[in-house]
Amino acid sequence: MDKIDHLIAEALAEEDRRTGGQSVEPAFIMQAFGLFKGRNAWIWWVTTLAQTVMFVGGAWLAWRFFHVTDVVMALRYGLSATVLLLAATALKLSLMPVIEANRVIREIRRVEVARLAAQSKAESHGKPV
Repeated sequence: MDKIDHLIAEALAEEDRRTGGQSVEPAFIMQAFGLFKGRNAWIWWVTTLAQTVMFVGGAWLAWRFFHVTDVVMALRYGLSATVLLLAATALKLSLMPVIEANRVIREIRRVEVARLAAQSKAESHGKPV
C-alpha cells in the first residue's frame, strides 16, 4: 500500500509542477460560481433568482410585521415572512450537495490523472505497475 501511495504522491507532484500548482482546490465562492457555467447552469440561475425573490419578499414582510399593531395582520405578515425566509434558505442550501459532488468528481479526475501518469512513467521505464 505504501508503494501505491508513494506513486500517487509522486504523480500528483509531477502534475502540480506541469500545471503550475493549478490543481489546488478552488475556494468555496469560486466553487459556487462554478455552478453557473455548463449544461445545467440554467437550473442554478432559476434557483438563485427564486431564492432572491423569496428573500426580498420575506424581508419586506418581516419589516411590515414589526410595524403593524393589529394581531391578525401581524400573524399574516409574520407567518408569510417566516415561510418565505425558510424557503429561501432551503433553496440556498440546495446548492451545497452539488458543490460537494463537483469536489468529489474533481478529486477522482485528479487521482485518475495521477494513476495514468504513474502508469505511463512505469511503462517508459519498462516496469509493470
